[in-house]
This record gives sequence, structure tokens and C-alpha cells, in this order.
Amino acid sequence: RVEAGRLMADRLPPGELVIACDHASGYSDPRLLHRADRDGWSVAIADLSPERLAKLRAFGASRVAIVTSPEHPGFDPPAFLLPLRSAELPIEHGGRRLGTLFLYTLSPLSAGAAP
Repeated sequence: RVEAGRLMADRLPPGELVIACDHASGYSDPRLLHRADRDGWSVAIADLSPERLAKLRAFGASRVAIVTSPEHPGFDPPAFLLPLRSAELPIEHGGRRLGTLFLYTLSPLSAGAAP
């Protein structure tokens, strides 16, 4: 989460509300958002649905950040987000690949629309 947060801070404009997901994020897990110095919502990857995304978009979410890990191969970004992908970045530390950060831009959607 430290390295993923750094990548998010470099890539996501300050002030935008982010939906942050990884294999273990829950609704009260601030770690990824804190490391990125961004505000938004933590959601487990498995709980991210078009309906949930539409609700959070209505509250101002403009980006989705999903962290995947080779240690948790069953937790991939949902396919419905693919058309919104803006970046796929390797998460590395000390020459070791820790995972991948997927970024999605919700801006083209209208406030109440699901992808």
C-alpha cells in the first residue's frame, strides 16, 4: 500500500474523490487512501459493482484505483471497468514486483450513470 499510495499521489490530481480497492480493503480501511493523501471510499474488489460505482459517482467519485497482488491472484479488477482504464502501473520496491495499480477515470460518465 505504501508504494501504491505513492503512485496514486503522483498520478491522481489532488482534490478528486477516489474509490480505492484492494484484496483486503473494507469500508473503514483508510490505509490506501491515506498513503495517497487522497479522500474517497475504500471498497473491497469483490464488492465493487456497477450499482455501487454509480452510487459513489453520484457522491462525487471521479477515479477508481485498484491494487492487485500476485499473492492474491483471485482478486482482479472487474471487467465492467475496462473501458474506463487510464493506467496500469507496476508496483515495485527494491527491484521486486509487488503488484499492479490500475487507475480508472469516471469523468466521462454522467453523475448518475453506471458504466
